[in-house]
Amino acid sequence: MRSRSYRIPEGEDVVLIDPPAERLPELVAQNVRLLCSADFTVGGVPFAEVREKTRQDCLARGEEYCALLGVNSPHGISDIIIACGHQPGFHHPGVWLKNHVVHRLAADLDGIGMNVVIDTDAPGAIDFRVPYVLDGKARIEHFRCLPIRASIALEEQRVDGSECVAALAENVLPLLPDDACRRHTRRYLNYLGQAAHSGSAIAHAFTFPRRHMEEEEGVRNLEVPYSGACGFDAFYLLLLEIIRRSEEFAAIYNNCLAEYRRKFKVRGKVNPLPDLRLDADAIELPLWMWRAGQPRRPLAVRRSAGHVLLLLDGEVVGELSHAEFADAAAGINAFTRMASAGIRIRSKALVTTMYIRLFLCDMFVHGIGGATYDLVTDDIIWAFFGIKPPAYAVATANVSLPMERLPVSVDDVRRLTHEANRMQQSPANYAADLLPDDVGVPRLLAEREALLRRQLATIPRDAKRAIFAQTKLIDAELRTKLEHPINQKYAELLKAADALRFNEIIADREYPFCIYPEGLLRDVFAGKRIRR
Repeated sequence: MRSRSYRIPEGEDVVLIDPPAERLPELVAQNVRLLCSADFTVGGVPFAEVREKTRQDCLARGEEYCALLGVNSPHGISDIIIACGHQPGFHHPGVWLKNHVVHRLAADLDGIGMNVVIDTDAPGAIDFRVPYVLDGKARIEHFRCLPIRASIALEEQRVDGSECVAALAENVLPLLPDDACRRHTRRYLNYLGQAAHSGSAIAHAFTFPRRHMEEEEGVRNLEVPYSGACGFDAFYLLLLEIIRRSEEFAAIYNNCLAEYRRKFKVRGKVNPLPDLRLDADAIELPLWMWRAGQPRRPLAVRRSAGHVLLLLDGEVVGELSHAEFADAAAGINAFTRMASAGIRIRSKALVTTMYIRLFLCDMFVHGIGGATYDLVTDDIIWAFFGIKPPAYAVATANVSLPMERLPVSVDDVRRLTHEANRMQQSPANYAADLLPDDVGVPRLLAEREALLRRQLATIPRDAKRAIFAQTKLIDAELRTKLEHPINQKYAELLKAADALRFNEIIADREYPFCIYPEGLLRDVFAGKRIRR
């Protein structure tokens, strides 16, 4: 496993693209050579054949969805596909940058950019977060504009009333710092209002405004819902391969996670992801299964008399025979029948990126979180398919809103904390300087000094304890005299800590991209660093 982790770029209004943008075309070419020469089978079908059909399916599905969105589809001269993917929601600039990088790289290669809408995730709450200043304090307002059910995959969820969306502009716009932010946000919310009507898919409601904002910027990537890509033959063949070799795959998966934890000194068994359960009668796989409209549950398999049983919470909800494993068409038909019956099978995180990177594209652009965890995916690809994993890129940005900061630093807070605590704990070190007119201070300090000298002499232990107690009494008296300076120092510390928190709220990078001035985002994404 490569020893590599990624961090948010330091500074304000800066981007991270790794490897550097100028190296990406050559890496894409290497990936193409690697994937074109790969010689293994998936569900009994040669990988090259599966990959070619999947890419055709993907492009067709993407064009259909772009037409539904009412945006232009990209058209490339070459068959190069550059992709990124993310869960639908209010993307912050660091996430949105990926779509721009994909578009630019695809354009440079006369290829096609593609964004995979990961609508198979169960999202939890998705809030529209806005920072603002009230009475000199920075605050964050959370607006819940669409009702989200936390345990249900987004592909299953529909908009139930659009009143909150309609009120969003009225609530958000007054909080924004300037007209540039308000203009950008107003356009985004207008698009959101067009898409988020009652009964529309929530994933579509989130995708529509982002993709239309990209259209205005000249960023034209295909949009492919991942739930649709999970209906391609390639996905079913990948399921057949994983389920047929379930014991081997689960062992490889757990071993690669263990190696990641060892390499990065991660404690516990749940990071970066939990191990798969390998029981005597069932093997958990990194796949989700659920009935339409129901919460997602881990998929487990059990072998039984020539069949493999698919288990949902211990209940058998499907089975695959030896004949269906032996014949690709029969296996695909088996999964198609399950889908028609309302049984959803979707991949978890590492298998999702494995599927996209191997079958759908020539280069995948990650954020920093996915890029670090996909080191595990690299090892799984090596061990399970026996091929070198294709390279991926990383892109993110650290962009700050145009709001004034307060003059304070982390070092200021650390220094004040140290000074306040030292004044409280060791008042004798400060009393002479801070209380020059107090005639009692020299006497107390002289008594304390004499006690310390006596304590250094060879005297009984009880005498030393008595001296220590007298020293503490003097410290308490000095502390009382210093009460006002100590309180002032703690007040200064509190003010600095509040100012630091103010700056942290203002500088948070994870607000919706639409509340940032579009000119600022355009400059940062183009590599023009505004602030450091």
